[in-house]
Amino acid sequence: MTKVDELIIKFDRQINQERKSLNLNKEECPSYWHKLVFLKTLNLDLDDWRNIRKNDYYIVRDSLKGIEKTKFILYRVSDYLRSLE
Repeated sequence: MTKVDELIIKFDRQINQERKSLNLNKEECPSYWHKLVFLKTLNLDLDDWRNIRKNDYYIVRDSLKGIEKTKFILYRVSDYLRSLE
């Protein structure tokens, strides 16, 4: 088992724990969104992150809280990856 596999298992455990303790569905769990960002960004390097964080990235990100902040990061990463295709 690789380190990535181990981290995915930890994310899944955390998601299940949040679902049970907070009585949430999966999409409401912060760890679910963190897992998605983690999986999308596994192969990104520093230059990729510089491109993702251009323009108003920090202004918008800093104005958000909780899951909305993580969703925004996922959106920017996904948008960047689409631009590479």
